[in-house]
This record gives sequence, structure tokens and C-alpha cells, in this order.
Amino acid sequence: MQKKLLFICFASIALVSDVHPDGCSNNSSDHEATSRTFLWIRPQFRSVDPIYLSGFRDLRLHAKEDGWGGAVQVVLFGGRTTKEEEIARYFLPFGKTSILVEENQAIAVGSNADVFSQNFNVATINGDFQSVVTLSPHQSTVALGLHYRQALWWSEECGRGIWASISSPITHIKNNIGFCETVQNDGGGVNPNFSNAVPNMTAAFGQNAWNFSKIFPCGHGITRLADIELKVGYEWLQNCPCHVESYLGVLVPTGNAVDACHMFSPVVGEGKHWGAMFGSYYGLEVWSDDCNERSLRTEYALHGEYLFSKKQTRSFDLVGKQWSRFLPVYINQEAALAASTAPTAELDPNVDATAGINVFTQKVKVTPGYSVNFTAALVYTSCSFSAELGYNFFARQAECVKLACPWVEGPALKDRRGFGRTRPIRDITGDYFLEDSVITGAVLPAVNLPVPPANYSASIITEDQLDLVSASQPCGISNTFYGSVGCDFDTYCDYPAFANIGGEYEFSRSNNAMVNRWTVWGKVGVSF
Repeated sequence: MQKKLLFICFASIALVSDVHPDGCSNNSSDHEATSRTFLWIRPQFRSVDPIYLSGFRDLRLHAKEDGWGGAVQVVLFGGRTTKEEEIARYFLPFGKTSILVEENQAIAVGSNADVFSQNFNVATINGDFQSVVTLSPHQSTVALGLHYRQALWWSEECGRGIWASISSPITHIKNNIGFCETVQNDGGGVNPNFSNAVPNMTAAFGQNAWNFSKIFPCGHGITRLADIELKVGYEWLQNCPCHVESYLGVLVPTGNAVDACHMFSPVVGEGKHWGAMFGSYYGLEVWSDDCNERSLRTEYALHGEYLFSKKQTRSFDLVGKQWSRFLPVYINQEAALAASTAPTAELDPNVDATAGINVFTQKVKVTPGYSVNFTAALVYTSCSFSAELGYNFFARQAECVKLACPWVEGPALKDRRGFGRTRPIRDITGDYFLEDSVITGAVLPAVNLPVPPANYSASIITEDQLDLVSASQPCGISNTFYGSVGCDFDTYCDYPAFANIGGEYEFSRSNNAMVNRWTVWGKVGVSF
């Protein structure tokens, strides 16, 4: 039986870890995620997680002789993510933890600028704005986990039984993008001739012209009942040296949906996805000293889960253009023609332009797919005292993201000088060779010339130019080591009770799409 469980575990691991986030067969550790718009962080207090399992296994269900066959645990836990620079590279372009933003120098030959400020409506009187933007994203969690398990039928003679359980944590999550801007040159203040102009990047990520991807300066917290797990299980074998059980269940989405209006917004649960689950528990006593009431056990738990499709609103880039979702566009040819004849067009290149983030944020169909969760532990007991050391392995496949509705052709990338002209090859950097048509008197190839409004159709963005991978969560693998100690009061109370404290550290070496974090917990429980 043990060999079969291990085979199932490793087969599941192979299935998930071989899936590359871009749909290729390459190992995901060869590619670090960057310029992504959505980060999924693994929900806690789920089946076979250390927080969920530690100190509360099958024996708690049978601790009360001649009882009702019920047991409940209440767990208070909290923690925080670490290695903020890895999460920063996930959101920022070009794999960086900070970016240099420039207005004039950004389009000069030899500039080190990462981003052209006017793409964010940062336009100044002197035209020489410069700043450095740094992200330090982190998440903190405080939650109260509730778990009730009830025997529905039990055969003492056969050592078999049927049980059901329900569990969910009441969770408070606070996400902070850690946005910090150091303005090196304010450019003399906002240029009054530019539409919707803002003084700096801090104001840009909160401007009214944007409907999505805004930033909470001090972070954003939310408290919700996370997704509910409903399970029905069968105990195949229940005796002193060994136990085996398995279960089927559903995940009921009670958390909150993904919020595309803000960057790195908190999500409690799985983002409103329904799920189906299955799993097994297996334990074996490897040493015992009956005279001194001591024993040593190995415990294994395997959990598989499939999350179904759900429509969400997410932002995305253009293929090969990181952060291009922030590039200004003309929404259609009529807008370009209007800009070309606008009285203020000579002074205001942004006239009749639309913020790209409002266009490149759409309803999409998201399928998270399959994940596997495996925990192995060594449990030592001595009288009423217990100690546990263990390891948890988690892996999930990459999300599949598709447009919920066909892309409506019409938008095109605006030329930086406006006048209704478009330029399909430009990117977020403001690179001189992509933005200007003349270099030291020599005319560039026609492909780099700005497209006049009359030829607008040559610049229209088509559906195959949309990079939906930038809106998806890559596949990932995480490892967790944990330890806990506890004691039971089975011989002192009419209703057997226990208490347990512990801590864990989760880390990933696959890519930066899986966060690193620490968590501590304390729990109490009772059998009846």
C-alpha cells in the first residue's frame, strides 16, 4: 500500500512539474516570470497542509470512547511573505526590482532609462522629468481556521468507517505593493498643455484616467471567509500500528474575486473557482515502547485538486512588449482623425488618446487546472506529549487564460507626438530607434515611419498580438519544512482535548511565481 501511494504521489508531481508556463516542454526553472499582471498566492489551511494536519489526525476522531465520533479544531495562524525582490521582478518589466523613468533622456541615444514617462501621462514643463521607482511587494496574513470532522458510520469489528468533514479559515490578508518613488528631477512641474498630465509616477498609478492597475499607497486589506472544503472519507484500516483512509470532496468558493482595478490586490481563497478534490492519509508506527507509553510514527498525506474555469477581469501586454499595457492608444480610426484636426494637437500629443490599461484589460476565461499537495511527517509521542517534524511538497500547473469574448479590432498604438498618427513598433521604453524616424539626417526604413490616420488600418492591433501569458499564473513548485509540539488532555477531561503550536517556512526554487513565507500557529481541539 505504501509503495502504491508513493507511486501516485510521484506520478502527480511529474504531471504538474513538467508543464511550462508558456506551454512549452522546457523546465520552468529556466525562465523567471516578469511583467505579469496577476500573482496567485497559495491559500493556507487547506487539506494536508501542515497547519491543517499537525496534531489533528485520525485518532482525534476516536479519542472519546462511547462518544458521538466527532472532533473539532480551532487554529489561529499568521505569517508574512519574504524575498520581496523576487515578487518585484514578477510585476516589473525586464526582470528588474526598480526602474528608471525619464521624460527627455528616455528617447536619447545612450540613455539608461527603462520607461518613458509620457506613456504614463507624466509630462512636465521642462520636459526632463526623472525618477526611480522601486517595488517591495509583500503579503501578511492573520486567520482563524475552523475544522469539524464527524464519523457517520463505524465498525469496531472491521476497523472501518465513513466520515465527513467541513473546514475553512476566516482570513485577513493585506497586500502591499511597496511602491516607492524617488524623484530626481521634477521637470519644473506639470505641463498644463497636456491632457490628464500628472507630476510623477506616484500620481500616475492613481490617476482618474486609469480604470485598472492602480496602486494602494499603503496597501489593501480584506477579511473574508475563505473557500469551504466539504469532504466525505472512508477509513479502510484503523488499528494501532497502521491506518489508511481516503476521501473525495468539493471546494465551495466563498472568498472574493480577483480585482483588476488595483495591482497586487488581495484574494482570499481561489478567486471564486469551484474545485473537485481527492486524497489519502496513511500512517505507520515504526517504533514503540509500551512500558513508557512512547512511540514513533510516520504519517503521509496526499491531496489532489482540480479548479474549474471562471470568468475574471485581467490585464495583459502585447507579445514581446513588456508593460505595453500602459502604452497610450487611439481607440479607433475616428479618434485618430479627431486628434489630427484638434485645435490643441500641436501642444497636446495626448489629445483624444486612451490609456492603454483601459483597453488591454478584458474579461477572460481562467482555468487554474490541477495541483498536488503531499505531506510527510515523523511524529513522536511520549505519554501526553507529542512532537512532529515534516515536509510538504506543493505543485500546480500553469493557468490557461483565454479571452471570454473575441477581441474587437480598432485600437492602435499612438505615436508619441500624437496628431492622430500611430506607430506599431514602439514599446514602453521610449527607445530612440523605435520612437523617431530620423537618425542624424538619415531616414529609417518605412516600417518605422509614423502611420498617418488615413492608413490607420495598417496599425490596428489584432488578437494574435495579445500576450495572454502575461495575465496568467505560471506553474510552480514549493517546498515547506515545519515543526510542532503539543499535548493532549485525554486522561484529564471528560471530553478529550489537545493543544498544539508550530511553525513552517515555505520556499520555492522553481521560479519567482511561488512566494517564500513563514507562518506560525497555535491550535486547540476537542473530541466528543
